Amino acid sequence: MTYVIYACVFAAFAFRSPRTSLLAMLVILAAYVAETVWLGWSWSNILSVVLWALAVGGMNLMYRAKGVSDARLRLSHDEVRRLAASAERERIGRDLHDLLGHTLSLVALKSELAARLVERDAIAAGREMREV
Repeated sequence: MTYVIYACVFAAFAFRSPRTSLLAMLVILAAYVAETVWLGWSWSNILSVVLWALAVGGMNLMYRAKGVSDARLRLSHDEVRRLAASAERERIGRDLHDLLGHTLSLVALKSELAARLVERDAIAAGREMREV
């Protein structure tokens, strides 16, 4: 009797598709019912084994589906973390680009000012060059 329950537990994990697993469980149970009816067993024994096999096999199908769902959830969390890190790197890159552009513009402006001041005020030109 218990081999049928074990076979249904195995069938829950043996196939890729949950539908195929359920179909395999039903085929196993149909063969069991046919055999036990042919052997003349009582319906209460047959029914109890079938119900236990369906219950345990069904729980294993749900456990398997939960595992697949958890794996998909982990993958999506990893993807979200990867995208967040990429967005943060891009933001830092934009900030550095803006800061560098501002600094280079300031250097160019100060250099141009120092070049104009050299002829009129050498001290002010020196101060501007030191700031560069």
